Amino acid sequence: IPDDARFVNSEFARRNKDYDAWVMFYEYDWKFEKMWQQPKRQASWLMNFQGAIAPQFSVYLDLPMALQIYSIYKNRWCAAYWESLGIPVIPCVYSGGERTYDFCFDGLPRNSVISMGSMGNHKDKEAEQCWRKCFDEMLKRLDPSLVLLYGARWDNLPDVPIRYITPSRGELKDIYKESMGVEQ
Repeated sequence: IPDDARFVNSEFARRNKDYDAWVMFYEYDWKFEKMWQQPKRQASWLMNFQGAIAPQFSVYLDLPMALQIYSIYKNRWCAAYWESLGIPVIPCVYSGGERTYDFCFDGLPRNSVISMGSMGNHKDKEAEQCWRKCFDEMLKRLDPSLVLLYGARWDNLPDVPIRYITPSRGELKDIYKESMGVEQ
């Protein structure tokens, strides 16, 4: 990953055709569910970009385990399909708490670049503890060469190479408008 690589969420990338960027999917599932539902059509759009971070389908703590497994499966399937088409893909790590550790790291490479999102996990103690445990478990199991961390900066993380990726100025405007209920 070049030091000057830029990352943009899929909705922003789609509207602005920012082909020099990597596409990421740290947004509401409904905004990128089509990547799973229409894989050929959506992959043809994605091929124009530098690459993609595998989509992070929701695995909420209170989601039934079967749906958590299904979300992880969709993530791995999309990543494998895109890679089979020659699209560079950065794996995305996420969990639905400790009960998902038996499967949420399956199929992810060791000693590789890994991405992880942390938006919203600073909001309460339980979410923060869950995220930190997953981060520590990811380090133990995958020993990444670099962690691309989407979201706010964290204090007291283990000493591993981390590169923070944040929404662009245009994306922040879109996020603000969405939070205010403004049509785009």
